[in-house]
Amino acid sequence: MDGAGAEANDATLKFQLVTDMEILTSILHSRLPSSAHVLNMVKLHPLFLTEMSFYTLDELTEEKCWILGKYEREDTGQQFVISIPNYTVQVTEEIRQAFNTISLEILNWDAQFEFISLDHIVTLLVFDISIEHGNGTEVLPCQVYHYPREKSKDIIPIFLDNIELKSLDTESGVNYLTKNEWYCNEKTKIFREKCVKRCPSVGVYVDNEAVSGAMMNPTGHVGFTTLIQHQGKGYAVAALQHLVKYMSIETELIPCGMSYNRNIPSIKVHVKAGHEHLHNTSYFVFYKAQ
Repeated sequence: MDGAGAEANDATLKFQLVTDMEILTSILHSRLPSSAHVLNMVKLHPLFLTEMSFYTLDELTEEKCWILGKYEREDTGQQFVISIPNYTVQVTEEIRQAFNTISLEILNWDAQFEFISLDHIVTLLVFDISIEHGNGTEVLPCQVYHYPREKSKDIIPIFLDNIELKSLDTESGVNYLTKNEWYCNEKTKIFREKCVKRCPSVGVYVDNEAVSGAMMNPTGHVGFTTLIQHQGKGYAVAALQHLVKYMSIETELIPCGMSYNRNIPSIKVHVKAGHEHLHNTSYFVFYKAQ
């Protein structure tokens, strides 16, 4: 009886740490364009070795493996992205158990966490498990936009008068980013300084102060924001176009972005910048009470 039980446990699906990033990259390439943000995260991994880690369920094969990417933010904690084998994949009881019993070192369901750009079937899985843990959670429907590299290379970005476009810096650039951070604490500046130093960005500067910009985030999406007093001037569109063109020519990263369905101004920026709607996903968040 005991031997049989041990044998069954050995056969149970468990998340395994990925050490062969080359195979992981190959699998994610085969799943493009839906896997673009996860692939970007893998490509950024050498710059964030202590903050990032990747795990798979089952063997690391293209056909059936689930891929879990984790980024540990200094301010908000655990952030996750997931790549599934395909849109018709089924969440079996075995997969559900693997998520529910995942090691605390990988995912602590009782601590603050975010799942970014989840496919519908994964959103339901994460939601059910999170509720079982008694978490008050928020699910925000999102739209994902894709900027094909070949088309992006031919973008003719707009130029505006009386502004300077350049990479965000660690002083004015970080100050502008933290002013617009919707969840900000004393450690947010540390996180944003890392992003500015390590990720591609284009800032819009007025009188030597950053007021808008676009930047690749460690979790693989391009984000953009503009200080409220400078909104409606086309700054975000300009920054986004310049960044996407730069990324397509100078890096191996794949430009992609995400906007909440209710954030109409953000969606308009994507459209004005000439980006293609790829699919709908969800942003899933549980903020633990302080």
